[in-house]
Amino acid sequence: LYPTRTIDLSVDGLTEGQPAGGYRLAGVTLSPSSVVVAAPEETLDLLESLVISDPVDITGRTETFSVKVEPEWPADSVYLSSEAVTLTVEIEPVMVSRTFESVKLFSRGATGDATVSLNTKTLGIVLRGPQLILDGLRAASVVAYVDVSGLESGTYELPVELHVEDTDMTGMTFTATPSTVMVTVN
Repeated sequence: LYPTRTIDLSVDGLTEGQPAGGYRLAGVTLSPSSVVVAAPEETLDLLESLVISDPVDITGRTETFSVKVEPEWPADSVYLSSEAVTLTVEIEPVMVSRTFESVKLFSRGATGDATVSLNTKTLGIVLRGPQLILDGLRAASVVAYVDVSGLESGTYELPVELHVEDTDMTGMTFTATPSTVMVTVN
């Protein structure tokens, strides 16, 4: 019988190439992350980690994927607990921030003949989201507003909300300056 030892798998050099423009390699994981190796004691003493000899090409990829890979067998080994492991490659959009100055502020939701006055007409917006979306975004598509739905006559401090026309806002965040405005409903 040969002695056994649990050896970690190296995560170095597992991929080659670059994801599609606007995307980045977010991380790689191996499952399992270690294997049991049976080999002569002198071979085990020299092993710090096992490597995957064939890197996975991520050229042009735009989303996370998993693939089976094989650890390189050490010389003199007689057993590996897993001849193939799952490599998960995380690909995600490159996130950037873009500043929009003097975005016009509107009110929404006024009922009947109610008049709404705002203490500011424009504000600054910093929008954070996928580079592919923000790079092509027109400033006119960014609409800042306060929602006065259901409010009776009076003065209110309301949060600024944002709508970006023809854009899925999932995964996007924004900061408005100021973040709240004084609104008078008559």
